Amino acid sequence: MGGGQLWRRVLADLHSVITTTGPMSVASYMKHVLTHPLHGYYVRQKPLDNDRGDFVTSPQLSQMFGEMVGAWTVKEWQLSGKPTSVNFVELGPGTGLLMHDIIQSFTSLTKQEANVVTDVHLVEASPVMSQQQYETLGCGQAPDLSNVDLTRNEEYLTGRGHAGINFHWYRHLWALPKLPGFTFLYAHEFFDTMPTHQFQLTEDGWRERMVDVCDEAPHQLRFVLSPKETVQSKLYASLPLVRTARVGDVGEVSFEAMEQAELVAHTLATSTMGGRALIFDYGDTTKFDDTFRAFRDHQQVHVFDQPGSADLTTDVNFDHLLVAAARSHQVVSHGPVTQRQFLLRCGLQQRADALLASTTDAKARASIEKHTRMLTDPDEMGERFKVMAMTDANADHTPVLFD
Repeated sequence: MGGGQLWRRVLADLHSVITTTGPMSVASYMKHVLTHPLHGYYVRQKPLDNDRGDFVTSPQLSQMFGEMVGAWTVKEWQLSGKPTSVNFVELGPGTGLLMHDIIQSFTSLTKQEANVVTDVHLVEASPVMSQQQYETLGCGQAPDLSNVDLTRNEEYLTGRGHAGINFHWYRHLWALPKLPGFTFLYAHEFFDTMPTHQFQLTEDGWRERMVDVCDEAPHQLRFVLSPKETVQSKLYASLPLVRTARVGDVGEVSFEAMEQAELVAHTLATSTMGGRALIFDYGDTTKFDDTFRAFRDHQQVHVFDQPGSADLTTDVNFDHLLVAAARSHQVVSHGPVTQRQFLLRCGLQQRADALLASTTDAKARASIEKHTRMLTDPDEMGERFKVMAMTDANADHTPVLFD
């Protein structure tokens, strides 16, 4: 079956599961559509392909984004005593551009001390995307990964790339070994892809929103409410952040995102010299709204339209990440601040001005101005995206820009 019709197989699988076991949660639907080892969207698609991608991210817009993250990293490295052994970790590395730009910026700004970064660990579920990352990061031509066993939870790809750095790929964060040295961990638009449960507050309490087949059109899908409480709705109702909800409100929580936040905390805490984490994502603190949506070819489409052919996402609830990180008692969390605040305080405007001063090419100047605006304007990415930091519990200072 061709890639363009793969969604029919996905829909048939969903129909089979639902008719056999009953309506599935929104989280289960997302997980099946996005990360199924045989036909998941992230396993088979290139969502960030310049020609056929479904969305665009900040690192793709401009290398200035990665440069600012790199500059922040250098400053934190300096304030932490310039540890001589450093690991970089990235969750959901996309095309590899962000890590490429961070390494380049770190190397440039630290000069002869740059070789302190010896290993980079990348958490990527998609063999297709990891091949693209492999080449972007200077490891050479990517090997064939079509026969990789995606059910095995271990390192599945290695390479040696830019600046002689060793690169390692894993499907899961918990599969990483204990890291020697100081660790910088980055997650850009990673948590928004985590399977999310949805609930609606009724007169009888919170009821989970489920995905079911349509009685009138069995090969189509629809939303229904669970008639009784589910385990997940009870857990959601126990969160102190939901007490202000009113009947009719829609609530969302990604227990998997909260678990990942705890794993980030654990990764920093178990690194032999501690570390820092930066999390970039679109979202907010607790609010009651339906943010579940799908994107194909840079356009929003219905979440049930050709499942498996579009990216699925929800807004990140940063309150939930903060709660999860606090549970670990291993890190201190900071923020969130807006992407606009973070980038401008890092010096993005000054960098843009320097680039503008270096060229008289009208097209290049227009591109610099456009992308600076998109990254920082409140009506573009500037306010919608938030930035959160974590430090190991032994850190002796508040991270740069979060004081």
